[in-house]
Amino acid sequence: MGYYINFYFRELSYDDDEIAGEFSAPDSGVECSFSYNRHTEECEIWNNNCPLEEIDPLPVFFLLRKLKESGKLNERESRICY
Repeated sequence: MGYYINFYFRELSYDDDEIAGEFSAPDSGVECSFSYNRHTEECEIWNNNCPLEEIDPLPVFFLLRKLKESGKLNERESRICY
């Protein structure tokens, strides 16, 4: 299991129950749509370009931290390391 260094969340929508959108990690070649249940902490993935077993856990913690810090999420959130 690895981790994503650079990643993008797009088309984000959220409410008290879930966070949904699109995820891409160009360095790892991963693209997918996802829905994260905030109560059960389970993530559903579809429209993926590689097998599920090859997709590391999505860095949803990043979105949860952003939401806690600012009280909202933008439609696009990303982490880019140089």
